Amino acid sequence: MKDPLDHQAAFMISAALAFCGRPGDPEKLWDAVARRSPTDTLVNGAELPVGRAAVELNRGNSAHALQLLQSASPYGPVMNWLPYFRGLTLLHEKKGAEAAADFESVAGRKGFNPLWPGHELAYLGLGRAYALAGDAARSRKAYEDFFAAWKDGDPEIPVLKEAKAEYAKLK
Repeated sequence: MKDPLDHQAAFMISAALAFCGRPGDPEKLWDAVARRSPTDTLVNGAELPVGRAAVELNRGNSAHALQLLQSASPYGPVMNWLPYFRGLTLLHEKKGAEAAADFESVAGRKGFNPLWPGHELAYLGLGRAYALAGDAARSRKAYEDFFAAWKDGDPEIPVLKEAKAEYAKLK
C-alpha cells in the first residue's frame, strides 16, 4: 500500500468495521498496513494510532483510545478525522467541553476531504458535547445545524433518528 489513498481507504474501512462491532477485522487490516509501510510517517504517526483507537473505543476502552490518539495529536490540524475521533472518545469519557473543542475544529471545515461525512456528523457530536457540558442553547443550535446538513437524508437512518430523539429531550 504505497499509495496514500490506500491508507485513507484502510483507515475508513477499519473505523467502519470497528464501529460496527467487528474489531478483529480492522486489526488485521492495520497489521498488514504496518508491515507494508514500516517507515511511512503518516501511517505510523497518525493513521495506525487513530485506527487502533477506533477499535479500542468500540471495545469500551476509551482511556486507551485517548492514549493512542494523543500520540497522533500533531496531525490534528491537517487531518479532520483525528479530532473527530478524539471528540467521540471524549464523549465516552463524559468530557463534554473537551469533546466540543474537537468537534468545533471539524464541523463544516471541508478543506482536507470535502466528501467526508464527519464534517456534518461533527455537528451531532457538538450537540451531544454541549448537552453533556450543560449548555442546552448551544446544543440545540448544533443539532439544528446537523439537521440542516442532513435535510435531504433518509429519515430512517438510525443516527438521524437518534439525533431527533436527543434533540426532543432538549426542548
